[in-house]
Amino acid sequence: MKLHELFAHFERMHRGLATTVEVRRAIYGDVESADARRLSLYNHVGSTRSRELAASFPQVARVLGPRFDAIALAYFIEHPWGRFDYRPDGAALSTFLGRDPTIPPWLLEVARLEWGKAVAAVSLPVTEPSLGELRLAPGVGLHRLDYDSARWMMQIRERSPEPVPWRGAAVTWRGQQALGRVGPLDATQLAMLEQIQAGTLDLTSLPGEHDKIARSFESFVTTGVVVGDASAVREALLTSATFQLAPFAHFYWVDGIPVISAPGAREAISADEPVLLAIVNRLARPCTLEALTSELELELELARGIVAAMLEAGLVTTTATTASAVDAVEPPPQLVELLARAGISPPLWVDVRGDILAIRASADDDWFATVREAGALQQRLVDIGAQLGIELVPATLVSRDLVALAIVRA
Repeated sequence: MKLHELFAHFERMHRGLATTVEVRRAIYGDVESADARRLSLYNHVGSTRSRELAASFPQVARVLGPRFDAIALAYFIEHPWGRFDYRPDGAALSTFLGRDPTIPPWLLEVARLEWGKAVAAVSLPVTEPSLGELRLAPGVGLHRLDYDSARWMMQIRERSPEPVPWRGAAVTWRGQQALGRVGPLDATQLAMLEQIQAGTLDLTSLPGEHDKIARSFESFVTTGVVVGDASAVREALLTSATFQLAPFAHFYWVDGIPVISAPGAREAISADEPVLLAIVNRLARPCTLEALTSELELELELARGIVAAMLEAGLVTTTATTASAVDAVEPPPQLVELLARAGISPPLWVDVRGDILAIRASADDDWFATVREAGALQQRLVDIGAQLGIELVPATLVSRDLVALAIVRA
């Protein structure tokens, strides 16, 4: 037997086109020998290809169960990867599986997403993610979906047998530690990423509220889906937003210095500068940067920097959520006497939301001349509440038009 003939037999065996028994017979005939028996060491092509393919398609392999080995070998024969890093070429697996009518359509979608994760995992990392033109990171894939496959793949416990029908989209990208990640996208997020991919990002054309657009953009930058210089987009989002304090933002004093915090905020900010106090008071009601700088006679850069820091800390939101917490609601009977003794009556608004008592001036008028006067009312309410057996804590919002307290016991 000539050398090229010998290698041709080995190639057929390694490509899954012939079994070791067939190759052994072709090379050695029916002769028993140690060399002939050594060929059995290579009787693992099918199982090896199955393990390699399952590494990139774990959910597909799990769903198909014992059928996956035969499918993996058949796919390898049709689409051999011929690599030495054990990474298969799985780009055509979804189409390959689609030729089998017994395989559910949603599993084809899962295969596409799993291959997207595999491609992203081996993509080149961006060493300077904040430099250059705004763009999708290498390896990022956008996928239109007919099923809720992305969320289904993300579930670890109590995963349903199959994803439910859902018209949407998903993104795959390279996460930390070179791991492929997948996540669902709503209409706002998909439109944003498609525009960035095309180099035509237009914030005014995106569907959804401003706050949703801003949070989505920051999330994409933080997770590494989007790379490049994001300063211009951040500037546009900041300039066009309407801001106000986060729900139940509040002051407390540390060594005589007011500190502003809020439930769920990432950090508190010391308000030891008069300009910050003025901004906080104004943001008790919705306000744009333009209005803020005009009314308080501030430089735009200074106002922008303070509001951006408060937004990052979670002390300011770009949606009008605070107002919904102080709509006029009749207080429960146990608080009526408390309010009467404190001299609180219309046109002040009173609301009890959960364990929060909020009292707000009507319309847009400032109720107090200073925040300190509002704090004095808080303390008076605490004192009167103690006389009536109502325990209140002045640990929520204090501004020139809003006072709120936590109800510990009533």
